[in-house]
Amino acid sequence: MKVLPWCIASEPAIGCLEQTIMLPFLDAFCNEVMYLKPVAPLHIVEPVADVQILGCLIPKGTPILMLVRRIATRDENFGAGSRFDPDGWLVPPEESIPHDRRAFVPFGGGPRLCPGGSLALLDPNGALDAMPELRGGAGGWRWR
Repeated sequence: MKVLPWCIASEPAIGCLEQTIMLPFLDAFCNEVMYLKPVAPLHIVEPVADVQILGCLIPKGTPILMLVRRIATRDENFGAGSRFDPDGWLVPPEESIPHDRRAFVPFGGGPRLCPGGSLALLDPNGALDAMPELRGGAGGWRWR
């Protein structure tokens, strides 16, 4: 496999973990991609006790299938649920435009929360850091 020299940066723009917080738009972009196209679109959970959901009794131990993308793309959870808009993650939610982050569960939740979720969110930082054509002057990013 031949590697083209312009594909790989000569030095990293991200030198330490703390610098990743300086890329809020990249985080917002990744969140938006994951909520529209979740990596695990189907979660299976089981109640530990009998529970009632929307008037239906669900007995303890019954598998419940959660369609993550369906939850996230509902307009009552995220304003225009099927529209790509990373800026929604950068501003506080307004009453007229809902942005319910509780409906964003790409790595599950509770006792079944994926332990590698935080690490997975760092991966795009490293991948994009290796692409010099996305950088501006002095190691900065041109996006925003």
